[in-house]
Amino acid sequence: TLILQVDISPVNDAPSFAVSCSYLVLDPSPLAGDSEVSCAAASSGTNAPLSAVYTWDDFLVGVSAGPYENQTLTFEIAPGATGDPIIDNLIIGSNMSDLFLLMQDGASGVAMINLIVTDDGDLLNGGQNQFELNTDITIELLPVTYTVSGVANNFPTVDSASQITLRLTAGGDTLDLDVDVNNASGFTFAYQLADGVNYSVQIIGQTLASCSITGGGSGTVSSSDVTDLVIDCGP
Repeated sequence: TLILQVDISPVNDAPSFAVSCSYLVLDPSPLAGDSEVSCAAASSGTNAPLSAVYTWDDFLVGVSAGPYENQTLTFEIAPGATGDPIIDNLIIGSNMSDLFLLMQDGASGVAMINLIVTDDGDLLNGGQNQFELNTDITIELLPVTYTVSGVANNFPTVDSASQITLRLTAGGDTLDLDVDVNNASGFTFAYQLADGVNYSVQIIGQTLASCSITGGGSGTVSSSDVTDLVIDCGP
């Protein structure tokens, strides 16, 4: 009788994961209907970060400590990040899925990072306890911008067709906005201006209304939203 004795030693398998987006755009003051964090190709937009925590749910997918493994995983930014120093800290939620990004105060720019995951297993018998994603992750933090808003006092309500058309001019760009009975009490141009930009607003058309700009019709953006545009439609 031949007896064969085989000794089997445990080997720690490498962890693994993937990401649901490799280009995140952070927008701390989005216009109505937009999100603070989006997954996109390179963005040319601008917005206003000071310091904030940005969250992307279900950022990590397919997270595993390895076959037949049940270990604690730790994520960190891999050495060799390039681009602008905009990230203060990166945290993966306790559900091993959600991403939390803390950005540097007043920063803006683009950073390219990679992630490493490490489990708490050992390296005996050729085991592996670390995995680095083979895809770079781009984080774009948009720069400071502000909006222009105002009010139209004494707007005529007798006829629902009453309307005025405003034109915002800033930095060589123009944007028109219609004001009627529905938004006369408070309106905002869907356009964002950088700090220090000169702007002006004029009335370019009126229907069944007789209005004029009485305040805030021009100026320079100074580290805050412009909210003093006043239109008077009184007699």
